[in-house]
Amino acid sequence: MVDDAGAIVTPTFILCAGKDYVVDKRVIRDFYEAIRSPMKRWAYYPDSYHAIFHEVNKQQVFADCIEFADKIFAQPLSQVDLQHADNPKSQADSYSKDRVDRMAVNGFNPQFALTKFAIQKFGNISDGVATGVKHGFDSGSSLEKVYQNQPQGKNFLGKVVDQFYLNNIGWRGIRIRKQHLLELGQLAIEQLQKTASDTPIHAMDIASGNGYYMFELAQGNADLHAELRDYDSHNIEVMTQKALQQGLSGRLIAVQKDAFDPNSYQNQAQYQLAVASGVFELFSDNTKVKTAIQGIYSQLTEGGYFIYTNQPWHPEQEFIGKTLNSHQGKDWVMRCRSQAEIDQLVTQAGFEKVTMRIDEFGIFTVSLAVKPTVNA
Repeated sequence: MVDDAGAIVTPTFILCAGKDYVVDKRVIRDFYEAIRSPMKRWAYYPDSYHAIFHEVNKQQVFADCIEFADKIFAQPLSQVDLQHADNPKSQADSYSKDRVDRMAVNGFNPQFALTKFAIQKFGNISDGVATGVKHGFDSGSSLEKVYQNQPQGKNFLGKVVDQFYLNNIGWRGIRIRKQHLLELGQLAIEQLQKTASDTPIHAMDIASGNGYYMFELAQGNADLHAELRDYDSHNIEVMTQKALQQGLSGRLIAVQKDAFDPNSYQNQAQYQLAVASGVFELFSDNTKVKTAIQGIYSQLTEGGYFIYTNQPWHPEQEFIGKTLNSHQGKDWVMRCRSQAEIDQLVTQAGFEKVTMRIDEFGIFTVSLAVKPTVNA
């Protein structure tokens, strides 16, 4: 929490007890200094102990809290603009970019170097690692191995390595993300069915990978038709064959398109559901993300739903950036967007957020937004 204090841009009041022997007061102060909220306050109570709200001077503590709250609510609601956090123009909105820059200039780490060498040299004994090295650890093919969660390798050692790999906290979070996406996808479909029960639901996934989400949703909803988009021809071939094998080729169509190309969104509004899963997290540039979100908005009908994912935090952000390769053949460097940042980008396009899910680790979120209906 201290390391990520810079992501906090909401009004914050830190109360520090002078005789608190449970918490390190220097750490508390460092935490306060790192907070980037334009409205923050520090209060030090030299004679208070750890249970600061139960001390003899608790009336003063409560009075200070009420004063801070009154000050906040007496002012117009303000929000730190995070739409340019990828190219920060102020201290308040630069945290996530600063974090990436700090990791880039960190000194040589022999553990990272050794791990990267081992992955490239010996990773082929594990099916999951070998797939990541070949296609990128952020690729649709890599995620398919993660979703299947069935350890495989060239020998017993390979299966053990694969089991360890698949049990990584990030991949566990990815599998929970999948369940959350299916949950919100089904919720959106049911809401759409209420308003047009006899009409097919047309969906698009702007970066489908191998199409896991839509295939599962289509199997449970006979009225769902979807365009499965991806820039990678390999993924298009995989999804086309999968649709044929599962008897869904009449409802699920794989099309090669770039999620960040404005020309991919030239058709008139014709979809009731759109999905952007695991794609915005791969690119630091908010200009690309805005292009995709605005394109999705233009192609959704009024009352249509948009499901999007985010990664506000990752415990192995630096480790991943210095050991694993991406689908682009480069180091997989991630800029973790705060939820406030991605929500602002979505809201700025015209959407209204409905609900959100997050895994128990706090790594991945899945959000549902709607394109408002304009009253005639």
